Amino acid sequence: GCAFDLPLIERLLDDLAENEDIDPPHLQIVCDTLYDARDEHNHITETAYEHLGGASQILTDYLARVLRRFNAADLNAVQQVLLSLISTDEQRLVLREIELTARIHHDGCIDAVSLKLLIEELVAARVVRRRSQDGESWLELAHECLIPEVSHWLTDTLYEVKQARSLLERALENYRAHQLIIDPDSLDFLFPFLEEIGISEEEADLLTKSLLHRGRPVADWLVQKAPSASDIIMEATHHNQVRVRLHAIESSRPVRSPALNNRLRTLALRDNDLSVKKAASIELADWFGSAVEAILSRPFENEQVSRIQRAISLAILREHNNRLIQLPHVSSIMVMIGLVLVRLRRSGIDIIRQGVGGAFGGAAAGLFGGFLLGIGLAIARKTVNFEVTSMIFVLSSLGAFVGAFGGAGVSFGMITIGRIAQKYSRWWTVAGGALGGAFVGGCANLFSVDALKTLFGQHPTGLTGGLEGALIGAGVALGPVITYYLFDQPKLWHRIFHILLGALGAMCAGILLTIIGGNLFSSSLEIVRLSFAESQIQLESIAMFFGEGYFGRTTKIALGALEGLLFGIGVLAGIEMFSQPQDEDDVEY
Repeated sequence: GCAFDLPLIERLLDDLAENEDIDPPHLQIVCDTLYDARDEHNHITETAYEHLGGASQILTDYLARVLRRFNAADLNAVQQVLLSLISTDEQRLVLREIELTARIHHDGCIDAVSLKLLIEELVAARVVRRRSQDGESWLELAHECLIPEVSHWLTDTLYEVKQARSLLERALENYRAHQLIIDPDSLDFLFPFLEEIGISEEEADLLTKSLLHRGRPVADWLVQKAPSASDIIMEATHHNQVRVRLHAIESSRPVRSPALNNRLRTLALRDNDLSVKKAASIELADWFGSAVEAILSRPFENEQVSRIQRAISLAILREHNNRLIQLPHVSSIMVMIGLVLVRLRRSGIDIIRQGVGGAFGGAAAGLFGGFLLGIGLAIARKTVNFEVTSMIFVLSSLGAFVGAFGGAGVSFGMITIGRIAQKYSRWWTVAGGALGGAFVGGCANLFSVDALKTLFGQHPTGLTGGLEGALIGAGVALGPVITYYLFDQPKLWHRIFHILLGALGAMCAGILLTIIGGNLFSSSLEIVRLSFAESQIQLESIAMFFGEGYFGRTTKIALGALEGLLFGIGVLAGIEMFSQPQDEDDVEY
């Protein structure tokens, strides 16, 4: 027989008890270890029990002996099984066996059959306990004293993975109970670990829905894992937020169905947001290839889609890949109109912003130019009185008015045409500047001539008109175009350079216009002055600064060059100042 200390029995039972129950195999493991540690008198003492570390350490050492049975590959899988059965706060977890095996099998480190055999071996060794409830098999660690040893295997990365797993499980419980999707902060934490934590199909559905409704992209593998992905994506395409619809379109490819294709077609033709129309059109094109033309062109029964809407979608596809859309098969004019509308709608805010900036810049240039002209006349007269002050005010105001309209015409023309045709050539910007300048110049000429004739019976000829506006507009537009072709990566000083280059182009245009007989602001004032004998504006006095006794060619050339220079600087500086902050490094014209 073998003697033992009586207090040891009570202590042993207390150490092994869990909820007032004792697992007999664990009691046997501890007793076998104590028996091997008996003294020479065949006596098992409480001191020996303490020396062995108590029941907790005895079972921990037993776990280490069990683990030594496995080879390296199997040991990795066994450790994953045991780690899955504890929480991040070192508590035992009870998991469905089918769920646990699915997680570990997802990692690809072991096949399902081998994993099942390893679990059976752990259960037989009394390291893992299996329970049956509602016809399902559940697993847990056999004793809490094993938790410290298992938790030692947790590296920082594994700890974060377990945190992610615990977070996802709580999120799934909330969704089941309250239909709450995962919040953005939790998605940010989960996202790096989605491929490591081995998600179930129900969790894949929740993640897909949460990512889409939070405006996040969804990986193809996650879409394929989610059994309800098609319905979730379909629902997201009706969301009122643009980014949600965009990500739904991007995520649709792995689960594409006729219903989803029809929905994409509807988005391509009828969605109010251009980026959504573009994404849906391109997705259809990538799926159907050249057949997408017929899909978008042919109306369905009772479909309320205008020809312009179809033309816009086809124009988007043509811009994406012009080989997909053969213009002879559709209305060429309508598609080109659609293409123009697409680019204008996409850049509309920038066009308005920069066009207004050009108008303000032109007004500032005209104000300064009129002020300089008034000051020059005042200096030439060598007198300062109310009439001189009034003249300076009138010339400054008139200069600002003319400069604003001229700046608006040139800037809107160059920016609009430049945005529409920039995919083909930046030189279209020059044509746009010339067209805008010609339009404003022509309109100003018609209005001023008609107004003078109607109000005063005068019919002056040679006032600033379409030719002057076209040449000045083209000169201004040359600056950004030449800068674009000279420098691949625009920097701050490049922007200053293209303003100066545009101003130089406008100045050269002013000189050229004067040489060929054109008239800018000051020359037009002189023409109008000659029609009114009592005019207070005597530009002959200005001519003295240029060595002439009358308003001759040299004076006209000098003033024309100055006007062009100021106008070019003002318009381009205004465009730059009104550009979006994110486009400061690359303002497009």
